[in-house]
Formats: sequence, C-alpha cells, structure tokens
Amino acid sequence: MVVGMGFARVFGMVSTFLVAHLLGPSLLGIWSTIRLIFVYGTINHLGVLEAYRKEVPRLEGAGNHTEANRIEGISLGFAWLSSIVLVFAGSIFLLLVRFYSPSSSVSLNLIPSIAMLFAVMGATVGTLLFDRFTVRHLFEQASILRGLRGFAYMLFLPSGAWLWDIIGVAIGFAFAEWSITLAAWFLAKGKCPPLAMAFDWNKIRELIRSGFPITLVW
Repeated sequence: MVVGMGFARVFGMVSTFLVAHLLGPSLLGIWSTIRLIFVYGTINHLGVLEAYRKEVPRLEGAGNHTEANRIEGISLGFAWLSSIVLVFAGSIFLLLVRFYSPSSSVSLNLIPSIAMLFAVMGATVGTLLFDRFTVRHLFEQASILRGLRGFAYMLFLPSGAWLWDIIGVAIGFAFAEWSITLAAWFLAKGKCPPLAMAFDWNKIRELIRSGFPITLVW
C-alpha cells in the first residue's frame, strides 16, 4: 500500500506540474474552480459508502457473509442511482444557466463542467469497488489500483491539456476516473464475491443515517 500510494503521489505531482505548465496561470485557475464539481459532487452517495465501510467488515467478522454481500449490492445500487441523478440534475442546471445567461463563466465552460459530472459518476462507483479490496484485506489489489490512478492522471490530464486546454483536461479527468473503475472491476474477478445491484429503501435509509455524519466530517 505504501509503494502504491508512493507511485500515485509521484505520478500525481508530475501530472500537476505538466497541467499547470500547459494551461498557464489563467486557465489553471479556471480548472481549479471547475474541479470543485468533483470535490463536492462525490458526496452524492449521502454517506452510504461510509456506512458500507463500517457495516461490511462487522458483518464479515460475525460470519454473516450473506448480509455483507447484500449490503454491498445495495451500496452499489445506490452509488449508481445517486451519481446518475447528480449527472442528470447537474446537466439540466448547467443547460438552464447556458440558456438564461450565455455569457456567464458557467456557460463558457459548459462542456468541461458536464465532463466533471461524468467523472463524479465514475469516481462514486469506483470508490465502492476500491473499498471492496480494503474491506476484504485484498491490499495487493488496492495498492495496484492506487498506482494505476496516479498513472491514469499523468496520462490523460496532460494529454487533454495539450490537445484541448480546459475541455481536454476535464474530459481526460473523466477518462482517468472511468479507467480506474473498470480496472477495479477487472481486478476483483476471482478475488471478491459476485456483486449485483440491489435496492432496499429501508436499508438505504439506515445506511444514510449511519454514514452521512461521517461524510459531513470529511
């Protein structure tokens, strides 16, 4: 895990310097602002993923593997649902701003803002898939994924900045997040139990009550 995190930090640092050099001070400031969509958008799960990290290890330790798998499926289903709702509602909001205020900074950066919403979706689902490794003590897979995340950032973000400035960086960011999500799904094969989406609204409410205070602290 230390090695994986180390590679991620080095790759991330290189990526940051390259993007800053390619965008320049003015565009870098805009990119930093647009990136807030990702920073705050990833709490769209309302604490369900925080509760998942708490509940599944407890259930696994108690030998209740069936319920642990059910919680995983419910958490995955809600991660997909909440991120899809965010993309839909966020896109509608951005399009309305574009219609009513076409000269605003939001309107001028419509495409990168929508790309960041899709990045949030990939990251929300990807976070659950990554947490499956740490919850089940599969630290080799978790460390590989950490390193791959940094490498994906170093590959896609500077490339996007070089090709298409702010729009390219945002699209590259979305590509990076989704590539990590797909890698997590692939690495879980044969290591984690099969995972299928499920919905239980009573259990979702319980998970939100348990996890949302932790999300607020984060």
